[in-house]
Amino acid sequence: MKESNNLYSMDRNIIGSRVILVRPHLDFIDEFLAAVESSKSLHTPWVKPPSTKNEFIAYLQNTVRPSRESFWVRSTLDSSLVGVIEVRSILPSVDDSGTISYFAFNPWSGCGLMREALTHFITFIFKSRKLRRLIADIEAENTNSLGLVFRLGFQQDGDVTKLLTDGSFRNYQKWVLYSDDWLKSIVI
Repeated sequence: MKESNNLYSMDRNIIGSRVILVRPHLDFIDEFLAAVESSKSLHTPWVKPPSTKNEFIAYLQNTVRPSRESFWVRSTLDSSLVGVIEVRSILPSVDDSGTISYFAFNPWSGCGLMREALTHFITFIFKSRKLRRLIADIEAENTNSLGLVFRLGFQQDGDVTKLLTDGSFRNYQKWVLYSDDWLKSIVI
């Protein structure tokens, strides 16, 4: 993995062979919202990314919190927006963990670009933030995401039922990846 200028610097882009991970930016609001609109069928019911300018601005403000790392994934082929990867709830003083989430945009789902991006991102997050583990909570019916975390080496750590803001309940599987296991096995 190459990173522009300073390896594992939190303010630099992460460059892979087919993807580049960049920080979210207001200049690309129209591109982002168009990608969200064209990917509604892919995202429903798994994720609800910001779909209005006001939601986008609120999202962008959240991406700079100390407890969060956010990157957009772009194709090195044509710079088009491939997806989003984030770690929220980074708690270095509590248990050295964070919760990872990600989603792809059409037409990139299933092309392997998010797997490559996640590989680079996970290495970055473990080395730069010194986390001990990453947690992925994935809806039990989301077989594509479950397969992806399994292929990346996450281990299932249980089932959770969550109450959502609309009052409904959803079943999730909790998956965990430990930095020691990842950093011993990764070859980029």
